[in-house]
Amino acid sequence: MRFLFQYNYFSRLLLVFMLASIGVARLTIAQEKTIVLATMNWAPVYAESEPNGGVFTALTREAFHRVGYKFEVQFVPWKRAIKNSKAGKYDGVMGAAMTSERASFFTKTESIMPYVVLLFSREDETITYTSLSELRSYTIGTINGSAGEERLIAAGIAVESVKSYEQNFMKLVRKRLNLIEGDQFVMSGLMKKNPNYQGRIRPVYPPLLKTQLYNLITKARPDHAVIVTDFNRGLQEILADGTFNAIVKKYGYDKLR
Repeated sequence: MRFLFQYNYFSRLLLVFMLASIGVARLTIAQEKTIVLATMNWAPVYAESEPNGGVFTALTREAFHRVGYKFEVQFVPWKRAIKNSKAGKYDGVMGAAMTSERASFFTKTESIMPYVVLLFSREDETITYTSLSELRSYTIGTINGSAGEERLIAAGIAVESVKSYEQNFMKLVRKRLNLIEGDQFVMSGLMKKNPNYQGRIRPVYPPLLKTQLYNLITKARPDHAVIVTDFNRGLQEILADGTFNAIVKKYGYDKLR
């Protein structure tokens, strides 16, 4: 009888341990399937103020969802997004260009949309250039930690960095800067938000940077390559079945690719 009691006791103990182990395993799997990417507010493409975080956020979320990931985005200053993602505090950066410096710390997904960075001057000024070296007499407003800023600094050009495009816009029209970096998505968004801004700046050609926007997954995660492969599979699914274009049109764009 005593033996039977001990047997039942240890059997129940073993069962509890097994159930607890299964629970922990399931929790671990759930945690591994949650992806948190950081980015800045970059309206209208992605921002806290945009519906569901904007078109880029919606596309990223749907691609991850297709392959079983729960996706979260944290909107923080750009330089913090890059720095903390390098260190593994976030799983990566949403909506970023790949640079040689970033390639040491991140693995990129497939391209989600093109990214063309332009320089802008005041409307009453005509500035042209063929080589970046011709701009060394100017001070150019940049976004802290941006790919455009990296390129300008590498070319030996003086920059003043801020956290938002709107700050740069105001510094430009008040003649505190000669040029600012930006792109047509952001600038058109600023014009729609503030109609009195229209007609006050002009683009300067050629483009400062022509590249693509990716999601960058930090190499601080041992499974970074797996995450990228999974995301790419989800992206191809939503491209193939028309979901990608449906989301793009929902946000008022004709196309992004």
